[in-house]
Amino acid sequence: MSASNTARHARAALMDIYRAERSWDGWNEDGVAIANDLVNLLLQMRNSQEPANRQIDRMQTAAESMLKLLPLDDQESRHLAALFEEPFALGSLKWYAERALTVCDVYRQAVLMREEHIDTIDNTISSFEGTCDVPSGALDSDTQLVYLSMWLHSPGLQNAKLMDARSNSTLMLADYDDMLRVELGIEKV
Repeated sequence: MSASNTARHARAALMDIYRAERSWDGWNEDGVAIANDLVNLLLQMRNSQEPANRQIDRMQTAAESMLKLLPLDDQESRHLAALFEEPFALGSLKWYAERALTVCDVYRQAVLMREEHIDTIDNTISSFEGTCDVPSGALDSDTQLVYLSMWLHSPGLQNAKLMDARSNSTLMLADYDDMLRVELGIEKV
């Protein structure tokens, strides 16, 4: 190989190294930007669950306060219980309060599902850093689409069934919401 031929090949090899380094730098910058976005989104996802939990706690407090309005079932209160008038047309105060507690459970389950998904995403990111194993299904696009679908449709928990142990019947959350609207005189939007 001649000296000029060797120099040309050496320069070509150096150019390949230079281009590869520049490509790696660009990829690395893109990777850092994506990782930064993921971390920020993960933090936002975690923080978004707090208001949901506060609203569930608010529903539970209201249901418990409704139960406190019921007359006691003891000898002294029986004459007061006879004077107690149910304030609702479609169900008793106790029935609405008990269903409201079940509604809280339905919403809590939705929040728990979201928190589990957030943890899976968090663990997946950690696995890329080599601190743990990749969670099962974390890199499966079909599994992730199922999770996203559950996020998308969880505001529509309207199909959730609320069990009524005494009558052994089920009531859909949407039906319960409709009953609340009727009792409150609110038109459906």
